[in-house]
Amino acid sequence: MTTITAPLLARAEQSADVGELTLEQRLGGAWQELHDHGAAACPVCGDRVTLAGDAGRCDRCGSELR
Repeated sequence: MTTITAPLLARAEQSADVGELTLEQRLGGAWQELHDHGAAACPVCGDRVTLAGDAGRCDRCGSELR
């Protein structure tokens, strides 16, 4: 399970103002890539998330996408 802290959320909201992806867009993109290709970049640490059943799990930090 991944915990998202308030400073990270604040940064994600600010980045939307300068043309970067929002947190929702990053998670959605990772989820789509995971299902399309079986792997994606981890939205938490940037390493590799691989498909395991109906979820994705990061090889490095252990975060899960469900």
